Amino acid sequence: MSVKIDRPGSTAVPTTRVSRYDLLLALIPTLLLAGLLAGLLSTLSLAHGAALGGLVAATLVGYGLFVDSPVDPTTRPPGGARRAKSHGRYRR
Repeated sequence: MSVKIDRPGSTAVPTTRVSRYDLLLALIPTLLLAGLLAGLLSTLSLAHGAALGGLVAATLVGYGLFVDSPVDPTTRPPGGARRAKSHGRYRR
């Protein structure tokens, strides 16, 4: 479950909405189990099925960390720079 942090009091308030990152965390073991099941139920070996599920899960972890990383919208980039809306570069 997602938690919204209110900055003045710094208290965590649970929300009822499931975030994209909650879904990514739920998909990781699901994909690993799906790979194991594929290894058990098909002609693939168990090791190949687990490797296949692990490869897809690792791809999702990479996506969650590097492509669509969770960013606190209240923080600024290093040096106090802010993103210019017109062309996407940083300016002071």
